[in-house]
Amino acid sequence: MKIAFVCPYDYFRPGGVQNHIRSIARALVVEGHDVTVIAPRIAGNEGQPENGVTVTLVGSGRRMNFNKTQMEFASISGQEKQKLKRWLSEQKIDVFHFHTPWASIMSLQLLSWSKGSARIATFHDTPPDTFSGAVTRKVFKVLSFLLYRYLDRVIAVSEAPARHLYKSGQKPIHIVPPCFDLSPPTIISRHANETRIRIFFVGRLEPRKGVADLIRAFLLLTDEGLPIHLTIAGDGDELDSLKALAGKHLGERIVFLEAVSDQEKNESFSHSDIFCAPALYGESFGIVLVEAMNSSLPVLGGDNFGYRGVLQEKSDTCLFKPGDVSNLAQKLKKLVLDENLRKELGEWGQMEAEKYDCKNWLQPLLEHYNAAIKVKAAG
Repeated sequence: MKIAFVCPYDYFRPGGVQNHIRSIARALVVEGHDVTVIAPRIAGNEGQPENGVTVTLVGSGRRMNFNKTQMEFASISGQEKQKLKRWLSEQKIDVFHFHTPWASIMSLQLLSWSKGSARIATFHDTPPDTFSGAVTRKVFKVLSFLLYRYLDRVIAVSEAPARHLYKSGQKPIHIVPPCFDLSPPTIISRHANETRIRIFFVGRLEPRKGVADLIRAFLLLTDEGLPIHLTIAGDGDELDSLKALAGKHLGERIVFLEAVSDQEKNESFSHSDIFCAPALYGESFGIVLVEAMNSSLPVLGGDNFGYRGVLQEKSDTCLFKPGDVSNLAQKLKKLVLDENLRKELGEWGQMEAEKYDCKNWLQPLLEHYNAAIKVKAAG
């Protein structure tokens, strides 16, 4: 089968959606399918294709802040537009799989130009609980209604984004969680002489991720004399203010790695004791939680809709009230002081993460592709 993924974001920037696309694309190639990823051309986003996946960068885009998060908005114009249209007609792609198609003009253009192929869209977005988020949810219902005419299959990664889509009897919403290449897992390998408990965060440094609350909770625990260390990996608009908040502990107890590759992220997982994702809202699933769990790390996350779906079985221990620094510090302290609890949660997490391995979702996804092809053929 010839499959094209359309990624609306910088494909070579670390991110949950990008990791999901990379993993499933590699798994499909291993199974003998011809896979291309089409993504926006962003300044500085050059990268290397891997494991037989062709990566095609098109259009031009720029990063913008929207709904308190960073996104890339891209479009295709001029001679490249005509060249790409010819390329699409020559490729005879069986299935176009769009991810968050309304995130860029580029995706909408490709949706319009790919009418000769079966078209599937996976929706990831969960707007924040703000006024702008409420407006966005209403817009999502209208946009999804308009997009359904172009789609042969509709997928959401969880019930969180599904709640904001138009409900149609003719185009039911299928829940297919993100899946990843989780083998072999990265196992914790700490230095024997390390006495401090190492806490790790990775993600964009923006308000909705709650990193400021994590630092405040960490400072409360250091004031109590707990032997802890915090590593924060990622970049974003809050970087300078977060460094200032770290104060005298910056560089000693609190280290910023800024942007990290997937390999560096996995190495950080393996050298940590606790993973904390203090997101306040806007999480549709919890991709980074699964990645940490696969490394046998106990995880602690904000009690938002997406994270609850991943951690529901251990919600009393692994979730805290978003925005409540005291509650975060309390839950974090419990994990810091209880080595047996960390081990128990790490073992549970690694088994739980296996649910999201690509090998468990490749066949169901191919069934969706074949169903979409049949719908397209039926006209």
